[in-house]
Parts: sequence; structure tokens; C-alpha cells
Amino acid sequence: MNIKEFQELLSAIEIYDLVFSNHFKLRAEERGLDQFADVNQLHTILTTEVPKGIVDQENNKFQIIYRINDKYDAILICAVRNESPVRISLVTCIKQEAKRRVK
Repeated sequence: MNIKEFQELLSAIEIYDLVFSNHFKLRAEERGLDQFADVNQLHTILTTEVPKGIVDQENNKFQIIYRINDKYDAILICAVRNESPVRISLVTCIKQEAKRRVK
């Protein structure tokens, strides 16, 4: 799967397509990314907000970069486990200084 296909998939996912683990929620809370710790809020973000970037990793894993404020970005690591039916695992999230964003 390429970035364009992944972006199209994200815009059309349903909340039940997300595999939302306790690990992901715990990391979001620990790192001050509370808006990503709630599956409903996260679903809204993934389907409506335009990310600052998407980086293709390996084996259908992607980094999604969202701007938090002028100083920080949120990096979400997601893995597409299945395309039909769609299953996207939320692996982890990281808070990173915006100046480190891939240009």
C-alpha cells in the first residue's frame, strides 16, 4: 500500500475499523496527547483533519504527523493489518518538536 492509498483509506474508515490498544492509550496519556487517548476523538481527527505529513515505513506501517501547536507535533504510528475488511492497528504515538518535522 502506498501513501495515497493509505490517505484515502483513512478518510473513509469507521470507528470499528481501528484496533485501539491499551498500550496506545497509555502512551498517549503519558505523552500529553489526550486528544488521541479517546477512540472517538481520534477517529474524528483521522477522518477530518489533514495531516502535516505521512511517512511510509515498512510492511504497511505509516507515520502520520499532526500539528499540535507551533512547538509540537504528534506522530501516530499505524499499521494496516487488513484491507478487506479494513483493520488499522494504532501502534503508538509520540510527541515531537515541530522543528524535527520531515520537510
